[in-house]
Amino acid sequence: MFFLIPVLFIIIPISLLAKAYDTTISSGSGPWRLTISHFGLVDSGRVDPYTTPAFSNTSDVKADRKLMVSLFLPVSPDDAGCTKFCKVPYMPPATAAAANKQFLGDENANVFDKVEYNTCCATNSVLHPENMNIIILEPAVGTSRLLYGGIAQEIASHGYNVFLLDHPGDASIVEFEPTPGTSAASETIYQSIKLDPFTALKAWDTTSSNALKTRQDDIEFLLKTLTNNTSLPAAILPGFKVATAFDPSRGVGIAGHGKIGGAVATILGLENPELFRYAVNMAGSPPHVAFNDTAAHLVFFGVKPGFQRQDDFAWPDTWKHMQGRITEWDLQNADIFDYTDVPKIVDMAGVAQGKVKGLGKVDRIRAFGATAQFVRAYMSMVDRPLDSGMDLTGLVRFFVPDILPYGA
Repeated sequence: MFFLIPVLFIIIPISLLAKAYDTTISSGSGPWRLTISHFGLVDSGRVDPYTTPAFSNTSDVKADRKLMVSLFLPVSPDDAGCTKFCKVPYMPPATAAAANKQFLGDENANVFDKVEYNTCCATNSVLHPENMNIIILEPAVGTSRLLYGGIAQEIASHGYNVFLLDHPGDASIVEFEPTPGTSAASETIYQSIKLDPFTALKAWDTTSSNALKTRQDDIEFLLKTLTNNTSLPAAILPGFKVATAFDPSRGVGIAGHGKIGGAVATILGLENPELFRYAVNMAGSPPHVAFNDTAAHLVFFGVKPGFQRQDDFAWPDTWKHMQGRITEWDLQNADIFDYTDVPKIVDMAGVAQGKVKGLGKVDRIRAFGATAQFVRAYMSMVDRPLDSGMDLTGLVRFFVPDILPYGA
């Protein structure tokens, strides 16, 4: 059983490489105007492992597992389909303060809290989410799902239902809203396990393995909740006319970032390639699992210098088993959080180079552009492989030498 915590935001895409110091974050390069819904899900059939002594020093309260989710959903293929535009904040206040502290060392830095989305608030069109494939973006441990909204917009603007998940307990901060009609209340949950998002994983221990398994269960719950659930779209998209339910059976693409996030994408792509038709790992280690040679479609985005596949404790062995379409691209002169919205947002705010934790020396706008565009192109291989192949050729020409194939 699930319960909802609905909060609705809407988006209209603008140029991916927007003018510096503009407080409105750029949107996707595709034609679709988007709606964003932020909502909570409560899995009443599963105990939240982070509320038990196995994960924390707290008493065993056996609380239900709950998630906070963001959906980026296409509404109209042109401006005319939106009847009202609004602006909404990029992050809620406590999450923005946490991001300011995490990346700039000052929760009052006035960077993440100043950013906005330009939104499409209403449409006369009937929405058909069942006609578009699902893409899931997994954040790095110790971060917020909301740091990947710009990437989500880029993918969704090309006609995909994109979901971002926060996993309470391993996320840096999760702000919940009350769930009408249930016992769930407003609360803020902070990270309770010791996993640093700025460093590479050195081995799979109990903490990291349990976090990985919990995320797999969270994603399984999300997809089950979406499947044939005709009441869900209306609940999470109030004010919109929605034709029918989401359809994960069309095929799901998944991209994960950094510690734990990258491994989630890889393991789901390996274990269930019929459902997860394409998996992208952005600067994360692969899971420590035994498997035979596989033809699963996987992509690894590394960081040069410091985190190419030969620099990781697990990728060299995993790579030997990859018999399908497997590719490594390396972002040059970069660092782990160049694979997020962070470089774009701090550039908009005019923060000086070298003042942001987790970013390298690569041009910020090109780092954000390469990440968003390359991930979008690979995600389109879920259902548009021919178009995606031509698209990748153009992206390589545009973003070289900031991103290069392995060994180049």
